[in-house]
Amino acid sequence: MVQPRPVGIGKPISRSNHTFLRRSSTTTSRRGKNPRYCIWLLVVGLCGASLSFYHTVDILSSTTTTSSSGSNNNNNNNNNNEHVVSLSLADFRQSTTSRQQHQNNDSRTTRTINDDNNKNHPSDTDDTFSIDQPEDPISNPPLSDGNSTFSACLLVMDDNHRLTEWLAYHYHVLPLRTLLVAVDPRSKTSPTKVLNRWRKMGLYIEEWNDQQFLKPEIANNVIPDDAELQIKRDRHRIRQKNFYRKCLETFKRMDRTWVTLIDTDEFLMYNHRAERYEEWEQQQQQVHTARQYKGRRIALSQPPPSPADPGGMIRYLHREQVAGHPYFQPPCISCPRLQFGAKESTHDETYYKVPPPILQTADRLDTLRYRKHAERQDFVKNGLSKSILDVSRIDKFPRIQSLHRPIKEICSAPWKDEWSSGLRINHYLGSWEAYSFRDDSRRGGERSYEGWVFKAMDADETDDNIRPWIRGFVETYGPDKSKELLQGSGLPPQGYQPASNPNNNNHNSNNKNNNYDKNALNWTILFLDEILAVNETKGNDNRVAFDSFVRDFHLRKNLSLEGIL
Repeated sequence: MVQPRPVGIGKPISRSNHTFLRRSSTTTSRRGKNPRYCIWLLVVGLCGASLSFYHTVDILSSTTTTSSSGSNNNNNNNNNNEHVVSLSLADFRQSTTSRQQHQNNDSRTTRTINDDNNKNHPSDTDDTFSIDQPEDPISNPPLSDGNSTFSACLLVMDDNHRLTEWLAYHYHVLPLRTLLVAVDPRSKTSPTKVLNRWRKMGLYIEEWNDQQFLKPEIANNVIPDDAELQIKRDRHRIRQKNFYRKCLETFKRMDRTWVTLIDTDEFLMYNHRAERYEEWEQQQQQVHTARQYKGRRIALSQPPPSPADPGGMIRYLHREQVAGHPYFQPPCISCPRLQFGAKESTHDETYYKVPPPILQTADRLDTLRYRKHAERQDFVKNGLSKSILDVSRIDKFPRIQSLHRPIKEICSAPWKDEWSSGLRINHYLGSWEAYSFRDDSRRGGERSYEGWVFKAMDADETDDNIRPWIRGFVETYGPDKSKELLQGSGLPPQGYQPASNPNNNNHNSNNKNNNYDKNALNWTILFLDEILAVNETKGNDNRVAFDSFVRDFHLRKNLSLEGIL
């Protein structure tokens, strides 16, 4: 029986319409000459226009709160928020309870998602169990002042192992005080237990489901787990763009200012070192000269704060705006990303200057464990920039066309020069276990085992500038509270076993006598045969570099990472 295609979903994915690592406008790939591809673009455009029309209906008016609405309105909003979350919480509880009953009879041990040696900490089981339990959201605190705090729009799907560190960092450094979270309907776990910790800390959080930002015919059309990759991928894109637009509009009504649009593996960071600032700038200037970078180095009015300083980011923005620095003036600031690979740090490097109360947690935190990154200015490895927006200075929020340039009229092109930027986004790839944990809608296409290895070997430079945040976090909130807030960092749900290497020649999916992980096949790049069939790729630099790596990688006899990581 042929599976019906959901509303607004494109044709099955193929090499010709695939976009992995292919973002240059100068590409010479065959797809531009394909008339069927042009027709497909027209259909997608018409669907997008229809989506934009239906999207104008304001379905959030009963759940939106402004900072001037008073305590009564806040209480009403909290009740509405809790009612909305309950629509999906029952599904989370049912699936989680069923899974836990199965795990009670499972002899597999809990493993740390960022621990390649399978060495469990004594408290791993308790930590995992604590964040994996469904619970109802507690009442929200009053809204903080929007002028002195940050807000965030965040999409999550089984991200508790990364969400814990992400919340702690941004709550401390920005400071993040308002958060709108969209939970993927295919999630097997609920983030509510983790989020409730931060509600108690004064972080206002709303948990949304798809009914709040998608047309009913799309939101109610559940994508099955065995759906084609292109169907999952298109739904992922639709959810992202519609959620971000509705989230920005909501924050505008809530009298918020600066809003981040990043993921749980991305951390907004100063693009300078606070400690020994002058020395570090001289080193960067030498690198700039040696590599013949163009443009002038950004000159700040004074050294930036340290990540150890609570709430330093918002003060940093205000200070440079007052000083008249051009980079900080637009209502949409483009922040280049820096891709951190999976090359391991030594024990001493990982635990350097980590406060004793959380030594047990240090090797679970991506910001402390991974220090090697791709070369600055390398758009092939680092990818396109992302933006932060001051919604108080934006009057209209048009339909988002690109996640890397959400509002074209006010956001600069996403090829942002790192050398002239005052902010950046640390993007952590993480271990293969972390990367392959969830049923990602893009796996096999934009996300694959080959794609992970391609980025995992990024180790051109070392950057430890983010490290002081953990010291400041413990000093600000105390040892006991810090341990409580970081509980469960880097840990998957109980019983999780990561996908094996899908390209291991020792595995045979047709052999019933081995323990081959059939799920791993979904992580093999879809276009492997097509890439290996030719010796040269025509296209932009991104595609050429990746395809060349794939050919070299698959010529290895054992397809191991030896000599790469």
